[in-house]
Amino acid sequence: MSSSKYANLPFIASGEKDVFETDDLPEVDQIGLQQPIHDASIEIIPSNTNDAFQTFAALDERDSAIIGRESKESYVDKYNRLKAEIEDLKNNASNEIGSDVALEIDDLALKLANLKEIRCQKQASSTSMIVQNVQAASAETKNIGDSSLIKYELFCKPDRERVMDLCRVNYLEQRIKKIENILGINETQQEFSFLNNNFKDQSIMSIVIQLSNKVVQMDQSSLERIDARLHSVIEKLNQISEKKSSLENLNMTEKLNELYDYYVKTVQNRKTLPNIMERLQVLSDVQEKACNFSTSLADVKSVQEEIQLSVDKNSQNLKFLKELIETNSNNIRNMIADFDKRLEKLKN
Repeated sequence: MSSSKYANLPFIASGEKDVFETDDLPEVDQIGLQQPIHDASIEIIPSNTNDAFQTFAALDERDSAIIGRESKESYVDKYNRLKAEIEDLKNNASNEIGSDVALEIDDLALKLANLKEIRCQKQASSTSMIVQNVQAASAETKNIGDSSLIKYELFCKPDRERVMDLCRVNYLEQRIKKIENILGINETQQEFSFLNNNFKDQSIMSIVIQLSNKVVQMDQSSLERIDARLHSVIEKLNQISEKKSSLENLNMTEKLNELYDYYVKTVQNRKTLPNIMERLQVLSDVQEKACNFSTSLADVKSVQEEIQLSVDKNSQNLKFLKELIETNSNNIRNMIADFDKRLEKLKN
């Protein structure tokens, strides 16, 4: 057996083991052995799953079901939120019953009592000041004792006057709203569509003027004029309808006359129809034969052209052959003549 061509190459070890052992793990087991990242720009936060679970387990996430303060709440949502908060307070109070809660309740009671005393003192001081002012005013009026003067005493209740003013304003607003609804200014009212379409985007004054003008037109004199005009219009419409009916009748008679003329002509020409049909049939046959003959002529012409082309080609080929034969015969004659001359020379 011949030696391998790679036997004595340089940089190849010979006489050593082919398998080497290493302490490295396979690639499947190397996934969990990741080296820690050492970088100043990356902050590593130590975390533990057990500690995180214990910190977040005590949290109450029921507040997430309550609508946020920034969103606009309805009365039902507010009621549900307050109910949930009251239940939370009850649960917290029941869970946190002890001496601290009792002390807080006592402190709150003392604070409320102090606030009530302060408020009562302020009210008493204000009422005493008012009484003193009234007494001083009455003393001044008593000191001015002139019998020629007439005294008027007015008893006005500002709260009642304010309520009365609000009632009047509300009454006026209701009347204005009713007028706007009748005139069609309020877009939400769809009952008066006719007025909405006619008086849209107009002021109340202009609408009232237009309505007054229309009411004036409904007087007796204006109604009589309108009645007379309507009678004249109806008469004209009747005349137009009569003329239209007469014109329609004339058109119908003309069309009937034309149809009768056509019928008479067809009756007169009815006897000649079989002959015409036979002639038309013969003409169609002749046309078919003519078409076939024209197609055959076209085929013949195409064949003639092909034959003519082939004849021309053959004539050209014959001319070429003749020329070749002549040249070859001349060459052969010349060769024979040269051969004869050489033979004569050899004989001599």
